[in-house]
Amino acid sequence: MIFSFFYWLGRILIWLERNYIDATKSFHISLTEKWLIHF
Repeated sequence: MIFSFFYWLGRILIWLERNYIDATKSFHISLTEKWLIHF
């Protein structure tokens, strides 16, 4: 069940990224880099 939760969360994030990354591209990239470095 937890796996399913993360699976759908990932799909939602990918969907949001595809729809909104053009408008907030630089912000999203910097945010993603900070997240990757943090973990």
